[in-house]
Amino acid sequence: MMDYNPTLSLCMIVKNEEENLSACLESVKDYVDEIIIVDTGSTDRTTEIAERFGARVYFHPWENSFSKARNLSIKYATCDWIIFLDADEEIEKEDAHKLKESIKDKDANILFLQLSRKTCDGKIIPVAGMARMFKNHLGLHFKGVVHEILSHDDDTFESRKKIANVKMYHYGYDQNEEEMEGKFVRDSTLLKEQIRNDPQKPLNHQYLAICYLKMKKYDECLLSALEAIRLYELNNSSSEYRGPCIQYCK
Repeated sequence: MMDYNPTLSLCMIVKNEEENLSACLESVKDYVDEIIIVDTGSTDRTTEIAERFGARVYFHPWENSFSKARNLSIKYATCDWIIFLDADEEIEKEDAHKLKESIKDKDANILFLQLSRKTCDGKIIPVAGMARMFKNHLGLHFKGVVHEILSHDDDTFESRKKIANVKMYHYGYDQNEEEMEGKFVRDSTLLKEQIRNDPQKPLNHQYLAICYLKMKKYDECLLSALEAIRLYELNNSSSEYRGPCIQYCK
């Protein structure tokens, strides 16, 4: 019997990530078969660093949607499986070799990694399991302008999810005040635009509440959260999207 050795694409979207990108790519470069980078407008050394790691870099203007950018990145992937990361993330060095072993599981088409927060003083704080690896060519794609969701348009799609024993670290939680404010303005603006376009989708109100909570804007957080709850109860649904979906959070 021939060995089953599926291939793995790393897909990323980036903009001005010269400070973070090297560490991210270094953590996985020996365990992926190709690196796909969609750059949405870098003016620093980001693309130079990506190319140094052998990445295929594609340039697309930012269209105010994380899903649009991420769907472009996976469109270029040619391997059997896809892993997607942000530039301020990296795979635990001791676990990276397990990536290729994990995708040999023929009974899985979506794999969860353990996301942890790594603080400046070296503490590791577990956050959540995140769906970060999935089989290519099955029609899985992203929805949502912010906090994009991995989804499938076919309600009959069988989402076979498993946990890969692989830890990954996210460093975006420890940004300085100016960076956090910039991220808040970006995300809240996108969410408010979505709410104006379709005020009946509870998930956007939920994510807006999370944005306010991170910035300790508690009154605004409460109002958005209550509206999300009202809409969820009105729709008698715990999810905005029909069919299988797996949440991805930054």
